[in-house]
Amino acid sequence: MSVAPLRLRIFAVAFITIITVLATAWVLCPPIYVTNDDVSIRLALEGNAIPGEPATGFSILTHAALGWTIVALNRILPSVPWWDLVVAGTLTSALAVFIALAWDALGPGWLARATSVGALLVAAVPLGSALQFTISATLAGGAAALLALTELGASRPARSSVVVASAVLLVVGLLVRAMAAAAGVAAVCVLLGPLFLTRERRPTRFLVALVAAGVLMVVVQYLDGLLYSFNTDWDAYYRYNWMVARLFEWGGELPARETGLVRASVGWSSNDWMMLQAYFGVDRSVHGFEQLARAYDVRAMLTSWDAVVRDARRRRPDRSVGDLW
Repeated sequence: MSVAPLRLRIFAVAFITIITVLATAWVLCPPIYVTNDDVSIRLALEGNAIPGEPATGFSILTHAALGWTIVALNRILPSVPWWDLVVAGTLTSALAVFIALAWDALGPGWLARATSVGALLVAAVPLGSALQFTISATLAGGAAALLALTELGASRPARSSVVVASAVLLVVGLLVRAMAAAAGVAAVCVLLGPLFLTRERRPTRFLVALVAAGVLMVVVQYLDGLLYSFNTDWDAYYRYNWMVARLFEWGGELPARETGLVRASVGWSSNDWMMLQAYFGVDRSVHGFEQLARAYDVRAMLTSWDAVVRDARRRRPDRSVGDLW
């Protein structure tokens, strides 16, 4: 099996077909959101999250530049569900790219094409009944990476329009959800990287594309934080959410000893810890920014390299490995 270069005509047909099928299906049976994240994002962008408060592009979960763009569009045409269109449009574009690339993946015959596209649709069809911005962003990142790799790895000169299109699709995925789009890129590079590292596939182009994608991700993420920095309150809330995510979600379930040390550093009870972990930390005197920042710093010190080495030495058995034989 090989990955064929993108055929623009196939992409256009696939995109129009997917849009038509989904639009018809959604008129008969409107889709639902998989999680409440999309609901909270849309309510914030439309100004319906808190009664009496204006719309805001600072929704934390998606890029601020995309958020404020949707806020502006809502003011011009408030009857249009702009967030829904962004999520659905990102999903549709990614699926169209995958179909266009899979069209000749198994060969030019109708059976080969039906097999490759059919296998892809088995996984894609369930996505049409429910929307989720993380799924759309992940597929966009993966489709952008695969599109760039197939174009740069071709024996003929790369088409600049296709390379630019892959970059645009990646940026859209990063704006919808940066971490998800980055995960899509990483998945494609890990799974198909060895295929493009052969001499015939020009490995230098693969490495250059990988570095370019990494730089693009860093720049987009930096701009998100930069936009929040113009508003003191939202910047604090932005950093607060990042610290909570890194403390609990990325750190996983902490060992009891480390949990006790983190809690003791800010005077949290077991209930206070569980409330914050469940995103119910509503008491500012207990779960305020200063307390969380202190807990986060203590957690960071516990997981630093020096702390890991000290912990390993403390747990080292009396006998060496050689004495066990």
